[in-house]
Amino acid sequence: MDPVLIGRYLGPTVFVLFWAILLVGGLMLRARGRNAPDATLTEETTAASPRGWGIWHLLAVAAVTCGVLFAAAYVLLPWATRPRWQSYTSQTGRYTVSLPAQPYLEQGGVDTGGIPQASYAAIVDRGRWGTSYAVHYSDFPTSVVKRRNPEALLHEMRDQAIVETGAILIKSSSLRSPGPGMDFLLHQQGYGDVRARLFLVGNRVYYLWAGPITGPRVTTDVATFFESFTVTP
Repeated sequence: MDPVLIGRYLGPTVFVLFWAILLVGGLMLRARGRNAPDATLTEETTAASPRGWGIWHLLAVAAVTCGVLFAAAYVLLPWATRPRWQSYTSQTGRYTVSLPAQPYLEQGGVDTGGIPQASYAAIVDRGRWGTSYAVHYSDFPTSVVKRRNPEALLHEMRDQAIVETGAILIKSSSLRSPGPGMDFLLHQQGYGDVRARLFLVGNRVYYLWAGPITGPRVTTDVATFFESFTVTP
């Protein structure tokens, strides 16, 4: 199971349920003791009596109940929490991509080789416990693109992203569609693995990234994100 799901849903639920069973059971034992004034309810007597209910019985019930629920959730939770993917089209960005939620839009800037350019992004931020997805694009002057080697420009942008995030490059490979591009995997300390792609289409650079990648299910979702990306006319 994805450790993110365990940390976000399953772990806290089992923890709360375990202590809730002990609390309710303890209150019931206390009420039972009050309703039977002629009997002395102690841990020793209840533990020794096959019909009595003491703290060890409560621990056993709590453990068994939580174990059964954990097993059921282990099977059902990945299916129940799977993102509901939807197609997103940017008219100004001229691209279509599948995302796990409706993105928010952001405008910023990039500086490559001393050339500041406006940057536009569609971002799905899943917060601390989930995987985030983003598509950025920037338009470079045609004169700059014509006098620069496409691969050199993309390598420069990739290296700039590594410097800005303090990440380590794990692997990188070239792509040819929808334009000269590259696919690379980074590891960022304290965050995890991030997969990214860069494309140069005309004078526009597209930068896609997704992370952190926390397990097989997320790896599949990230592949869906990248493979769905298409540039529209």
